[in-house]
Amino acid sequence: VDIQPDSESNAIDCQSSGEIAVGILNVLGLPSPLEVSTLELEGAIPQAWAAADVDEDGEKDDVVVYFEIQGVDAEACQGGVTTFVLTGELVDGTLIEGSDEVKIVKGR
Repeated sequence: VDIQPDSESNAIDCQSSGEIAVGILNVLGLPSPLEVSTLELEGAIPQAWAAADVDEDGEKDDVVVYFEIQGVDAEACQGGVTTFVLTGELVDGTLIEGSDEVKIVKGR
């Protein structure tokens, strides 16, 4: 996964009312379709999603899922550099997990 795919720093202000974009790469290569409703990012649930070309390979075989920042568990937002974990399932019940490093900032 790629958290904040358009950002080098992956900075997140957990006190903001914005969204966290999470890129999931090559979903068409998965053995079963992604069940977006089962995804969770540190307690937050998906608000929207869209097909995209996150890895810039010229194909829209990736997905960007948007999560409300306010939905992230407080424990995950303690500050500094940490890892956010995305969990979920494929339609066939296969569990998936991915992670990316983020930088928690205050009051940007």
